[in-house]
Amino acid sequence: MDLPEPDGPMMQLRLSLEDVSRSLVDRGAERVVAACTEIVLALDASRVPVPVVDPARLLARRVAELALR
Repeated sequence: MDLPEPDGPMMQLRLSLEDVSRSLVDRGAERVVAACTEIVLALDASRVPVPVVDPARLLARRVAELALR
């Protein structure tokens, strides 16, 4: 995957999402739920100090579990 330009709008979005995530953690959040598919694509979970939950991944996992029963 190509990294966004250092000053481009995608990088600004990533930095904003990281700031919001850290703010939530500072206020006691133990996880960040990326409740939109686009957030998962833009947020670098390795730069967030708590686990980032991807609801689409959880849903896909559950659908696969049910399909394999």
